[in-house]
Amino acid sequence: MSDDAGQFRVGTHALCWIHAERLLHKLMPATPGQVKHVDTLRELVLHFYKALKSLSAKT
Repeated sequence: MSDDAGQFRVGTHALCWIHAERLLHKLMPATPGQVKHVDTLRELVLHFYKALKSLSAKT
């Protein structure tokens, strides 16, 4: 896994899923409804990430 930095582009690899949230910043919603959807998705991703961190801290 990597964050897609050039030094990690060796062979077949997967991107770290949390870095996918960074792509949400590149979206340019055109309507208030689209803005709300992007904000909701960002909140869901971060909520999921916090839940995973909480689980890993307990193990």
